[in-house]
Amino acid sequence: MPRPIAARPLHAPHSIIASEEFPPLPSQTSQHAPPGTSCVFRATGGVSASAIMRLPDELWVDILHHLRLHCFSNYIRLSLVNRKLYYLVRNSLYVRYDSYSKQAYPFMRTIMSNQELGKLVRYVHFSYLRPVNSWETNGKKYPPVDRKYFCPTITDKGIVKSALKALNIPKWRDWATDCNDAINASGQEVLYTTILMYAPNIEKLVIDYEEYSAYKPRFVDLFRWTVNGGRFGRVHRFSHLRFVRVHAGPIRIVRLAPIFKLPALRRLKLVDVKEWAGDRGKSLRELKRSLPPVGTCTLECLTLDECHIGSDVIDILLQCIHSLRVFKHLLTGELDEVPDGPVLHYPTLSTSLLRFKNTLERISLGAQLLYSSDVVQGQLGDLSEFTSITHFQAPIEALADLKCLEQYFVPENVSFLPKYFPPLAKTLIIQFPECTAFALTLVREGILNAQQQGLLPSVNKLKFWDSESIVSIGYYDGDSDDAEMESDETDE
Repeated sequence: MPRPIAARPLHAPHSIIASEEFPPLPSQTSQHAPPGTSCVFRATGGVSASAIMRLPDELWVDILHHLRLHCFSNYIRLSLVNRKLYYLVRNSLYVRYDSYSKQAYPFMRTIMSNQELGKLVRYVHFSYLRPVNSWETNGKKYPPVDRKYFCPTITDKGIVKSALKALNIPKWRDWATDCNDAINASGQEVLYTTILMYAPNIEKLVIDYEEYSAYKPRFVDLFRWTVNGGRFGRVHRFSHLRFVRVHAGPIRIVRLAPIFKLPALRRLKLVDVKEWAGDRGKSLRELKRSLPPVGTCTLECLTLDECHIGSDVIDILLQCIHSLRVFKHLLTGELDEVPDGPVLHYPTLSTSLLRFKNTLERISLGAQLLYSSDVVQGQLGDLSEFTSITHFQAPIEALADLKCLEQYFVPENVSFLPKYFPPLAKTLIIQFPECTAFALTLVREGILNAQQQGLLPSVNKLKFWDSESIVSIGYYDGDSDDAEMESDETDE
């Protein structure tokens, strides 16, 4: 009778998360059971453990699929049973790295030891959390975070040094020292960047900074070194990285310019980027020099979420893009906190977007609130040339001057309406500030009358949004199934 396969004792020396053991590399695992260990699967009902383990791999994959093992710790436990299950679940173990749930150093050391595992990494999320603080989100309070960071052994340090030396990057000794000395929150930056260096097939990168984080993040320098035409040792060129989201915090947008040079970039979301009036002039010229040449960036979807940047900066960003499909500028914060902050000038924005009139499929603009009375935003103007847009969202002040809206917006005279909206838009969402109920009624009735007269034939969904109450206060939905709003693919 075949000997049952025994479990490896759960005393692996390297931890990837707080209380679980990191799965050993196959080369570090003995094929024979250590003395004194007990069998994981005990035969019941005449079925032996060896018979279970001889099931075809395809059947095991199907079994694991039906178990719905969403929790990472479940994969950890399965991987520690034996070599067969380790190989079956290792794709799920390494496909995603999240710094909140996994220690950076042991993960980095492991993909350095076995670079085939690094090739499995597709999604990376770095989060810079305050080491000791409680915080509150959506009314829910979370306990303080007090993370104990991994302390490498002499063997670990040797693995890191050997791997970086083989990578042949400049000043590899200094880089290895920084990695091996990263035993606190401030040292995690170099570990995160090194993980990227050993993940050649990464497709999605999410980075969340806080205000206390580094002003000069290393990951941006890594992009700059690898995509500017030179060689940075044997580091890969991020040829599969299609999606990047950066919650920038204190990082200026010129520091993020190398992201636009990524060769496979399709979607970019920037959150909380701030550029104030005092940074103009020299900063604009520096930004233009740092971005790729005009019309060469592969970006298709650009989202600026809570980004306080002016129209001149946005125009420079858009100039480098070859073909844009989705543009979002969502800003709901109050600008009275920074009186000299940049202004989103709608005519300038409309002109900047006009170069993509044949490719843009979606424009979403959020309301700008509490500007001072002397600020002039203007309006978007004639949008009739944007013939590919199917989804259009904007605040009413981007379309018409509220002060004189009631004078010329007469429901019986709607012949001028088509120029305010893309002619083939299927979904229109218009946001209104507080205390404009009468103006909302005029716009709603005017649009519906225009559609009845065939002036807006494609629209099958209208939504009127109150900025203050955050509820839909006016709604019209056609019969077409296409009226459902498109999924927000930039917010994955």
